[in-house]
Amino acid sequence: KQWYQRRVRGSKSQPQPAPPIIKNMMDKLNQKFSNSHEDSRYHFSLNSCLVNRFSGCDSHLPEHSDNEGDISPLSSIYTVSLGCPRTIKFRDTVSGEQHRVVCKGRSLYSMTRHSQDFWKHSVEKDEDISSGLRYSLTFRAIHWSNFNSTALIGDSNFGQIRFGTGKGKLGQSTPGVRFWSPTISEIDPLSCTSFKNVVIMVGTNNLKVNKLSETDITDHYRDYKTKVSLIRKYNPRCKLFICPVLPSKSHDLNRKIEIFNRFLFNDLCQTDINAIIVEGFRQFFDGKTNLLKSVFGKPDPGDTLHLNDRGVRVLVSLIKISIFSSKNSSGKAGRKLYSNTLRGGPPNPV
Repeated sequence: KQWYQRRVRGSKSQPQPAPPIIKNMMDKLNQKFSNSHEDSRYHFSLNSCLVNRFSGCDSHLPEHSDNEGDISPLSSIYTVSLGCPRTIKFRDTVSGEQHRVVCKGRSLYSMTRHSQDFWKHSVEKDEDISSGLRYSLTFRAIHWSNFNSTALIGDSNFGQIRFGTGKGKLGQSTPGVRFWSPTISEIDPLSCTSFKNVVIMVGTNNLKVNKLSETDITDHYRDYKTKVSLIRKYNPRCKLFICPVLPSKSHDLNRKIEIFNRFLFNDLCQTDINAIIVEGFRQFFDGKTNLLKSVFGKPDPGDTLHLNDRGVRVLVSLIKISIFSSKNSSGKAGRKLYSNTLRGGPPNPV
């Protein structure tokens, strides 16, 4: 086994600069596939290669998933086979369904990173092979910051949040994507399976409907809880953050928001879903008027819901504090990531 351009936690294999022949293959794969998806969120750049050598019938690879934390969550993984054919077995971890694929010399197969949360694969021993070598070259898109990859699931206020560096952005150490979910029913639990952090802020558009009873609000909360439960089911290892519904400039809507948020605090956080409430949202609320503070809202009197730039910066700050407080309390790995953040991150992937 040999890694090129990657350091692996706990591995004794040291990364080496990619030889020209491997660098050439990586470049061709990037040219063909890295920007091929119509949705730019799924673009990536392969920068790591693992070479495995298989010799004879007893040489095999145990069942596993390529779900390492530094792999870009929306990327794909590509494996080139050279030499003797070998059979790859794929197994659905839920149903047990199996598929076998013969990988001939000079063949290529790909897997999405997303698929690794539901499938395992292996190279089995093959008694029909008495001799002959096979090399597999597996190319991945990796970066240290993917240990903190973040999915934002929310409505239009989340739509104002930007990833990347700069004032009011989530920062280099928190890469990720936004998934547009204006209402509870449009939350897609399967969209965020590969992310380390999942942050949800949905509910305003469900609650702003006129003549909504407490029973209706309860039903909306039950639907919300179901969606959050499915996110936890499909991504059991993620940090799951729940943002309370923001206050508005409407007294009637704020009454409904208060009822909904009480469910989040008093019920959702008491379950085994293991959700974390993003704290600090009370500062958006004006205690004198019982409305969204004017310094955080849009100046348009007809816009009762949306944050202005200052409000978005506060929202981003609260999310970052929650994420890094959680990371920092998780031990050595969290402290290492946090220290990378303060330095701006290492110059090369680790």
